[in-house]
Amino acid sequence: MDRKETRVTASCNGVPTDLLSVRELANNDLLLVLRNAQYRVEVGRKMHSVLEQRYLLRLDPVSNAALIRHSLRIANGRILTIADFPGGADAVHAWPIFSRLLPHLPSQNPAAGRLSGTTVDMGEFDPRTHSLCYSVIAHRRQKFALASGQSSISLARLAFREFDISIAARILNQPTTDGGLMHHNANDRMRGAASEVMAESDVIALLDDAADLLAVSRYRPATRDRMAG
Repeated sequence: MDRKETRVTASCNGVPTDLLSVRELANNDLLLVLRNAQYRVEVGRKMHSVLEQRYLLRLDPVSNAALIRHSLRIANGRILTIADFPGGADAVHAWPIFSRLLPHLPSQNPAAGRLSGTTVDMGEFDPRTHSLCYSVIAHRRQKFALASGQSSISLARLAFREFDISIAARILNQPTTDGGLMHHNANDRMRGAASEVMAESDVIALLDDAADLLAVSRYRPATRDRMAG
């Protein structure tokens, strides 16, 4: 049974819009669910619509190392595993997962009644003139040194039993209709990932780098053993 869910939203023209949800499962795993990142994927020589991108974070019961599993839920209800990435040994405390440039979505309210939990809002923007870019990072037993003078950045830290999730968001001064999704390979290292104390400026630097890349890149669908983006 799921323990709780946290929904992360942004306000588009005053209407809350789902970005992702984070569910803590009964075995302390975390399931991150990203919607509005749909495309078509070939499975068994047939094309299927992707409904959700899913990221499962868990600890190996033997090695205590982190594992990130990326999967897709397709239109027939099947869960298709794309890739497993070991998050490394105990010496690593942070793993960037993905960065997202939000496309111009139809106005929608966060789905209600799925699970009891909380909602975290990352800011408000007008998608006709601006766009929202955000990065998602998993942490384990890591403290933060607060940033200062970053009023243009929204930062959220979600605390769970085995992992914490950091989300950094920035409003960009240009609209986008297609958006973009970029996955960070779990073997990629970000500044402060191996430290027990990470500066929030390291998270902001990751977001800034991702925003620059997403602004000029095209969305690329997933293939087996490789994350989309």
